[in-house]
Amino acid sequence: MKKLIRKLLLHLPINLNQNITYDRQAKAVLRKTTHQSSSCVDVGCHKGEILDLFLEYCPYGHHLGFEPIPHFYQNLQTKYGRRAQIKEICLSDKEGKVNFHLVKTNPAYSGILKRKYDRPNEEVEIIEVKTNTLDNSIEGFPHSIDFIKIDVEGAEYKVLKGAVATLQKHRPVVVFEFGLGAADVYGTSPEMMYNFFQKLNYKISLLELFLKNENSLSPDEFASEFQSGKNYYFVAWPE
Repeated sequence: MKKLIRKLLLHLPINLNQNITYDRQAKAVLRKTTHQSSSCVDVGCHKGEILDLFLEYCPYGHHLGFEPIPHFYQNLQTKYGRRAQIKEICLSDKEGKVNFHLVKTNPAYSGILKRKYDRPNEEVEIIEVKTNTLDNSIEGFPHSIDFIKIDVEGAEYKVLKGAVATLQKHRPVVVFEFGLGAADVYGTSPEMMYNFFQKLNYKISLLELFLKNENSLSPDEFASEFQSGKNYYFVAWPE
């Protein structure tokens, strides 16, 4: 039995426990910052774990999900029907088509570029996906957006650059991944990310600190969290 457990653990991402913590904290942030009629956006839906929370805590809101992996998109369409609007789009900073690295052995690692993987010998397939900006994709959406979650394996800055008008108009809370081994593959530095939000009069913090109503991170503190790899999930909110 011990050998079997050890074998299974070797095939799990090394950050599994931290991911569980982030999931719990993101759930708490959602509860703190939304109400039953809030409308929310999930960028990188995967299997719909965050969409499930949107529907639970904001049952009267109108929710959007973006998922470029074809079989995940189809599953989400079947699962949610009219309860959420799912789009088969890879959100980015421009409209077009792009080669996309689908990690068949661990789809959560999939993205436009090949990021650093925790496990060796992942099986990767290159597929073509459609890209567009969030600003373009919600054109005509008649509801105020209160919450956005972005988890796209390093391309978060591209998504945000294509969402400036959305952030300026709706002023949503943004929970986003930003980790070493992923964001840096896209050439994104913590200074770039911090300055982006600062220009929009947003503050940044760790989920844990935000839930405790503690001070936001300074530029140096944010950079330290990123460079050390200690934390890779953050929350940004308008001042």
